Amino acid sequence: MRHLKQLPFGLALASTLALVPAAHAACPSQAAVFMLDQSNSMNDPGMGGTLKRELALARMISDYRGLPSGTPVGVYGFGNDPQYDPTYTHTYIAVDPITPKKAVIDEVAILAAFQAARDAIVAGTWWSPVAGATCDSIQVDLTNLTDFSCLLAPPGSPPGTPAQTSYQMYLYSDGIENSTPSTHGCAGLPSTTAFNSALLGSGFGLTPNSWEWHVANTALTGDPNTTAIPLGGIKFVSNVTLLFDTVNGLGSGTGNDHGATSIFGLQQAVTPALQALMGGLAKVTHGQYFEAKNVNGVPVKAPMTGDTDPSPTRSCVEQADVSRVVQALGHRVRAGDPAFSETDLAMRDVNNDQIVNTQDYLLVLKFLGKCS
Repeated sequence: MRHLKQLPFGLALASTLALVPAAHAACPSQAAVFMLDQSNSMNDPGMGGTLKRELALARMISDYRGLPSGTPVGVYGFGNDPQYDPTYTHTYIAVDPITPKKAVIDEVAILAAFQAARDAIVAGTWWSPVAGATCDSIQVDLTNLTDFSCLLAPPGSPPGTPAQTSYQMYLYSDGIENSTPSTHGCAGLPSTTAFNSALLGSGFGLTPNSWEWHVANTALTGDPNTTAIPLGGIKFVSNVTLLFDTVNGLGSGTGNDHGATSIFGLQQAVTPALQALMGGLAKVTHGQYFEAKNVNGVPVKAPMTGDTDPSPTRSCVEQADVSRVVQALGHRVRAGDPAFSETDLAMRDVNNDQIVNTQDYLLVLKFLGKCS
């Protein structure tokens, strides 16, 4: 994939604005890119003893089927051997850069791409270039999955109106950032401080020029070096699944979730920094964040699409979820709503488009009676 270091993305967006039509007749409610970690540790056993690559595939399929029909999709894997293979992203479904509006919406092709990305994970020496892959997926595909005008509020809308299309990024990873090329615009040393969602627009509490700082800036502003969030325009939603290892025979002889890689008998934890960053991004963008691990020996339940109030031990779509969506119909996800908290509205907004509407209602009905 291309690196966009030469031109700050915020400037690219500004120059592009003058070239796009005022409106687009058929903006999808969402556009989505799926990013799968292909580092060798994804072959290790994870939650419940299932290989992490299989857990990731099941989660990808579930997340995809929770999207509205007709959602344009891109599918990428990331992983490399920094010494021998500088190519760190691998394309399974990408939009045509010449005619970018021809994004893939065919379910058969998308599911086949998920499986191909999973099958490419083999024992070897691939590492995890999380920073570069995340930033590239946002910067390169953002305007390729749909018309740029769709990523803005409709012309003439009052301030605060959401974009016509929300851009969803789904990331599935078990590791740490350890192999983004040093020349990449999102490369950097680890932050010495954790992501702080209360510090929006001022660097999120992260160490300036750290890789986490660059990734957070790219997600929220479109520019790896800019912390000031634009007043309107792009709507980015971060959905993250972190997969923890189940390692047997190291010490106690029982399965533990502490991120050690069994292939080499080494400790390679999912770092607290990655947890804080991805959890923080999911929170501020009203996306989904899930840690696939065991708690007291019991696998955590993955949230079921349509469950508006899931718990770690149980996630089912019930009539109460239908009622919760109906109660909030027409409400936008925002702070200061007199009837609902921002967090509660985000949970009722099943498809993450920043408004509780009939699409959310139909999704709940689609999964009614199902459990994860």
